[in-house]
Amino acid sequence: MMLQWEVYSRFAPQLGGGDKLYNRDFPWYNSTQLKALYPDKNELRAALYFLFYMPFRTYHITDESRPFDGVFIYGIEGARVGLLDGLKYYQKIAGLYPNGTIGKWNEDPRLGYYGWLDDRFHHRVHTIVGKYLGFSEDFIRKHLVSVGELHSFPEFLEEVNKTFGMDQFLTRNWKYWDLLKFVCGYWYYTTGDNISTDFTIPQTLRIFGFPTAHINIEPSPKGAGPSDWAVSLPYPIAKSLQEEFPNNKILYGPGYTFGLFNCSEEGLIKDGIKKVYVFYFGDVPVYLMKKS
Repeated sequence: MMLQWEVYSRFAPQLGGGDKLYNRDFPWYNSTQLKALYPDKNELRAALYFLFYMPFRTYHITDESRPFDGVFIYGIEGARVGLLDGLKYYQKIAGLYPNGTIGKWNEDPRLGYYGWLDDRFHHRVHTIVGKYLGFSEDFIRKHLVSVGELHSFPEFLEEVNKTFGMDQFLTRNWKYWDLLKFVCGYWYYTTGDNISTDFTIPQTLRIFGFPTAHINIEPSPKGAGPSDWAVSLPYPIAKSLQEEFPNNKILYGPGYTFGLFNCSEEGLIKDGIKKVYVFYFGDVPVYLMKKS
């Protein structure tokens, strides 16, 4: 806990961290500002929990040239290594943002974020992704191919740039959403899907100041995974996002947590999902949706 406090305190303005790249819309170091952005004390408590949560297991990259050959570390040592790794990659990603590139092709990390969505679109959660990105039903129907078939990522990306969904709304109206996409895309390029979703993305987002949870779904569509990350949105942003899309019910989790797997009740139902839940304060699920 002392190490966590020391790491997090590096970003507090009171201790000289006010100029660092950080989600300043979760100012945990200023109770007055925090309560203005999170007026409901229960939602605030949940968001604080997700920011300061330390998982009992971490994935540690021992050789950066072979990121998939890392090791799992458990318990207190795992929590310690996770914090230090998060800080290490905070420094690396912050040094790249906003215009840095990665990989042998010098790619914008944000393409990794949209590559993740493209993958989900073609692995049985196409309606959910369509709601998230503002795709028309006609586009979904015409461009949905069977799992394993070739499809065009440039065409997918072109449609993203033409439409207006929740992702685009947040990009335009909440400056920290672009930072989130950069962080997530960096890790999708570096450690792929499963390791990124379960370990490296949440670990790094918390260091950047994003309270981060996992949204779980059942049944789990093959290829889409049983859970995905979600971050806490400040109440004014969460409220305006729902108001912008009044016909799309967002299933916000505790702390106004928002992500792909709770962005649309209608999309979830159409894709065959019956249960949506998040673990909060232990192993008891908090259900956001439960259908028979």
